Amino acid sequence: IDVRLSSLEPTDLQGLPWFNNGKAQFQPFDLFPLESTPIPKGYSGWILFLDEFNSASRAVQAAAYKVVLDRMIGNHKLHDKCFIICAGNKTSDNAITTRLSTAMLSRLVHINLEVDFEDWRDNFAIPNSIDERIIAYLSMYPKKLMEFDPEREDQTFACPRTWEFVSKLIKANNGIVNNDFTPVLAGAITGEHASAFVQFCKVYKNLITVKDIVKNPNITPPKDTATLWAIVIHLIYATTLENYKEVFQFIQKVPTTLQVVYFRSVPKYTPALMTNPEFASQIQTLSQWFFGED
Repeated sequence: IDVRLSSLEPTDLQGLPWFNNGKAQFQPFDLFPLESTPIPKGYSGWILFLDEFNSASRAVQAAAYKVVLDRMIGNHKLHDKCFIICAGNKTSDNAITTRLSTAMLSRLVHINLEVDFEDWRDNFAIPNSIDERIIAYLSMYPKKLMEFDPEREDQTFACPRTWEFVSKLIKANNGIVNNDFTPVLAGAITGEHASAFVQFCKVYKNLITVKDIVKNPNITPPKDTATLWAIVIHLIYATTLENYKEVFQFIQKVPTTLQVVYFRSVPKYTPALMTNPEFASQIQTLSQWFFGED
């Protein structure tokens, strides 16, 4: 349950007054799962995600004391299977924040999160169909996924959110990436990154494609690691039940690390491969790297 604390009023966490037998009772919003709330079918509970937590006013933060520590909305207890997570930017990030009180700080377990390219690629970018050229480009230059400096005066910066913007912009432009499109991309990830990415896309068009592999599965892969990354990302998107045999034959020629990335990611786009004997055979061959087995 996504709740933006910065947009709430204190009464939203207390409940609205409601008259019952001449007395006012605070009735909580149906947003919050209470003790009497049935768990939805197919789920084991809820995560109450209080986002923009430290962007909320002091009054709202004070109202959240009871929610966070006592797990109560007004006089109503949250469901035992409702788990609370709060999130917010650091003050040093130059974001809109309100310093948390010491009373709130002592009510929370604090965890600092870091950007990890492989995690972003495997668990977000590929499952969410981020443009394959972006994934290939960042596979070559993983540090470019996140280049944030709060002291820089650029209007924007490269980060997972803005690279997702780039993917949506490319899709809206019918997949076309050329020099004329550079200023638009620069508005999302800065001119420096946009120019480099557009130049990469020009080279990307000349890489070995799935059509080339179907015509000649024995085609020799390039030795350059960056180019190999680009090809493998392309094949993750392009593998089908009609061409997988040729692609599997080609993939066996690339380094093991890239094979693991390919076989871990390709079922997200072609789920039917999960029951394919040849796919299972490939996974078994790579089991040492997949599961740490000898």
